[in-house]
Amino acid sequence: MFLKQDAIGHHVRHLRKKAGLSVRALGARTAFSASFISQLENGLVSPSIGSMQKIAAASGDPGRVLHRGQRWGQRHHRPRQGPQSLS
Repeated sequence: MFLKQDAIGHHVRHLRKKAGLSVRALGARTAFSASFISQLENGLVSPSIGSMQKIAAASGDPGRVLHRGQRWGQRHHRPRQGPQSLS
């Protein structure tokens, strides 16, 4: 089973590497510890939206993390419609 945390972690790692940053450098830019960044990339913690915004801004791609978040393991459901009347 592919957990949403794993997908987020893979995406954060991709953004970090794309920006040419080490785990420590991304941690320094976001004021998060290198340990937190590592745990996040390995799917061991669930980041808040605020944390993801900081990471995205620090990696130079601020809009992409939130936009992609809609696809990270979330299913989109159609709103339920009430019973149809047959009259």
